[in-house]
Amino acid sequence: MIFSKFFNKIKSYKEKINEFENVVSEERLTFSQVMEKNAALQLEITQRMEELQQANKSILTLQNIWSTMNSSEPLNEVLRTIAQGMTQNLGYLSAAIFQLFGDGKDAYLKIRENSLTDSMKSIKNLLNKNVSDFSVSVKNKENLLIKAISDKEIVIVKNFEDLFIGTNFDINPSKAKELKDILADKAVVLIPIIFQKKVFGCLLVISPRKEIGDTEMNFLNLFAKQIELAVTIADLFQTIKQQAITDGLTGLYNRRHFDQCLVNEAKRSLRLKQPFTLITLDLDHLKSINDNFGHSAGDAAIIGIATVLKQNARVIDIPSRFGGEEFGVILPGVDIEGGKIAAERMRVAIESTPLEGVGQITASIGVGTLLTHSDNVQELVELVDQAMYRAKRNGRNQVQIAQAWDENIWKRQALDSLIHLLAQRMIPLDEKLSEELIEKLKNTNTNDKNIDDIIFLVIDEFVNIYKPFYQRGNIKEKIELIVKVAKALDVTPEDIDKFKMAAMVFDISNVMLPESILLKEGPLSDSEKDEILKHPLVAAKEILAPVGTASNIIALLEHWNEYYDGSGFPGILRGEEIPLGTAILVAVNAYFALTSQRPYRKAFSKENAFKILEEGAGKKWNPRVIKILKKIV
Repeated sequence: MIFSKFFNKIKSYKEKINEFENVVSEERLTFSQVMEKNAALQLEITQRMEELQQANKSILTLQNIWSTMNSSEPLNEVLRTIAQGMTQNLGYLSAAIFQLFGDGKDAYLKIRENSLTDSMKSIKNLLNKNVSDFSVSVKNKENLLIKAISDKEIVIVKNFEDLFIGTNFDINPSKAKELKDILADKAVVLIPIIFQKKVFGCLLVISPRKEIGDTEMNFLNLFAKQIELAVTIADLFQTIKQQAITDGLTGLYNRRHFDQCLVNEAKRSLRLKQPFTLITLDLDHLKSINDNFGHSAGDAAIIGIATVLKQNARVIDIPSRFGGEEFGVILPGVDIEGGKIAAERMRVAIESTPLEGVGQITASIGVGTLLTHSDNVQELVELVDQAMYRAKRNGRNQVQIAQAWDENIWKRQALDSLIHLLAQRMIPLDEKLSEELIEKLKNTNTNDKNIDDIIFLVIDEFVNIYKPFYQRGNIKEKIELIVKVAKALDVTPEDIDKFKMAAMVFDISNVMLPESILLKEGPLSDSEKDEILKHPLVAAKEILAPVGTASNIIALLEHWNEYYDGSGFPGILRGEEIPLGTAILVAVNAYFALTSQRPYRKAFSKENAFKILEEGAGKKWNPRVIKILKKIV
């Protein structure tokens, strides 16, 4: 009985132990499952973190690419940013961007940008060639790159050697295995790049992974789209830039770009003591072509000259159209002898290229060289323009060489301007008298000792017939006084000649104002005052047409209405900022205006005139000039 109870207790204990062991076993299983789940969750978190980091890098890379594109960087810089971003930030072993060059069957793919990673360097060393030299013709349809752009579909490369089929890279069979070893278990993807429905090229990516999933493929497509967008923006910037510096009719550079190049070339020339030659051309008889054959024929003639300039220009030359029928060419590093040869070649080419429906066209050409004819680029421009108009005046269809500035330069300018005024009927003289004066001026030698008197006589004839109140002999006295004041202020002879020309131009342009304004006895209206302020400069540019830009003379007239105290028009200069030549011209002109009879008042005496001038010295006029002027008078 006792043993029976004892064994029953042992049995009960055993059952409880078994129950406990079962509970422990179940708990152990649950704990193990929890640990396994925790490990799986940790792994998933790690993977998601890596994906998140990768996505973050992609976003930052895209942001960097977008910033580069929006900064108007050249396309090369944008493509380089994309290639480097894919390797440096996104972990790809290499990235290369191919571009399609050429047209039709002659087109070929060539690497435009690539990332210089270790993989790419290994391939370069293995092939013993620079990877950027790689190219493949579109004729090689078996090449995977060509297949990708032809089918416009993404290609997964199974055999890396297929990329070299039909290329300029021959792979030695002994190197093929080493090439496979470098790229073993690496996914290579080709993504076509489409620009405005045309193939731009292809993006090649070498991944560190064996397979590329859908998510990664979406990223790669996104980068391909960025390249397409970059090309679009770069093309737009290039188009706008080209339009800003190009003449729309001829495709030559425009005047704005030409002037900037001229300044840069002059700086380089003066720094290196190396000459450059400037050529200017003017199409002969454009008005006659337009009148006889229509403006479309005139445009065709202009385009014809532009074509000749392009065909005869070196890569470094700068052929430009100034507007109308005028052209210019900058020849860097060319001396005057080379410039003469180039100009004559252009002249012959133009003459030898007849225009359909019009026939032969010709051009008058001027040539000059910096450091030979002048050390000042603006002066060189004037001298070359004068040479061009001398060619026109001497019979057209010829080349004339610039002449360095001398004491006769202003006389030649004056003769050309007076002939132009008469020929264009800008002065209402009798037609027979105009023709007689033109003939006399054309036959006038600038070395004639009486040439000044001839010029003054013609100007007086102009203004006396055009405006009866004008005092005969006034321009001669005025210029003589300007010369005396300028000499007293130590002005150079070259500048004095420009002052003479400016004074002549101002007098002619001033008397060409409408009689309703010039002869008006009452006060002027605001619009009439405004016309008086602007008219001299507008008329001067027309008068100076035959002597080219004449920029130095124009500059003297541009600031005619500026006051010494800064209260004049347009009020951008004051004091000694106003050119000395302008200050002299304005002061002398004011003196003659005050001492001359006008429809609205009597002439002032010399004493009263200088009283007014001295009261205005430091306000309207330069006090130094007024002091010298009074002393001389």
